[in-house]
Amino acid sequence: MAKSVHTTFKVLGILLFLFLLLYFFWPLAGPETETEAAAVAVQEPEAAGAPESIPVRSKAYAVIDGAGGQILYAQECYEPLPPASTTKVLTAITALDSAASTEQLITVSARAAKTGEATVHLRENDVLTLEELLYGAMLESGNDACVAIAEGLAPSEEEFVARMNLKAFTLGAYRTRFYNTNGLPDPLHVSCAADLALIARYALANPTFAEIVKTQNHTMSWVEPERKLRLKNLNLLLWLDTRITGVKTGSTKAAGRCLVGSIDIEGRQLIGVVLNSQDRYRDMQALFSHGNQKLTGDAPVWTVPVWREPDQVLIPD
Repeated sequence: MAKSVHTTFKVLGILLFLFLLLYFFWPLAGPETETEAAAVAVQEPEAAGAPESIPVRSKAYAVIDGAGGQILYAQECYEPLPPASTTKVLTAITALDSAASTEQLITVSARAAKTGEATVHLRENDVLTLEELLYGAMLESGNDACVAIAEGLAPSEEEFVARMNLKAFTLGAYRTRFYNTNGLPDPLHVSCAADLALIARYALANPTFAEIVKTQNHTMSWVEPERKLRLKNLNLLLWLDTRITGVKTGSTKAAGRCLVGSIDIEGRQLIGVVLNSQDRYRDMQALFSHGNQKLTGDAPVWTVPVWREPDQVLIPD
């Protein structure tokens, strides 16, 4: 019996080693083999770039059909880039897949409370439900909320990040390597437009996630001490068109302006990602318009001049 158990653990150890070896040394660049290149060619017919009529000013982008996952337009969509707070899409769906209930109570640690940049002003020993922390993370991009979620659902943030990376790998997001839950700058913390679109497509299938990311305003409530905070979603696309259903903004000096967006056009879902964009909202609108036209033959979604994000000092979100 003891020998059998020892053999079982030995086999599991070897399998774990092979998985980690594959995960950390899988190439981050584009397709290397003929087989992989052929698969990409089927999934990504416009990988070389969108037609000149699409005014997209992003370093990398992708727009996909939410139903089948087909990439409609893309450019440099497999290039590893810093994703900033679009990281939180994977944080949120990993949390929802891990937790038994969104009503689970989480106590904020000193480490979480000290997490800087964009915050929802958590304090050590605050107690909130997982659901309220998810609203804080996804609407106002609370970095402190992300750390609190991770520590509430795993022994440490590092172990929760390992779950996130495993989730990405199982979804086929092979070029995603995350080292924190919030997207704060780390030279090794990268994803790509194609991976983020894939992760968002999976996340949007979760009703709780979908409800959170389409919410414009929310009053965040604490259990202990009794306190409330009015949240406003940083994704300004939600105010431009009622068909927008999410998802998440992101901005850091290294990543530039990033956006994961989704829209429902008469029952057809499109999901878009722009990374390091000069004007993320116009870029997303252009991709949705032409993606819908390519998918259905209908006229572009927006036929009037769209709102332009003002040039300003980049504020991390």
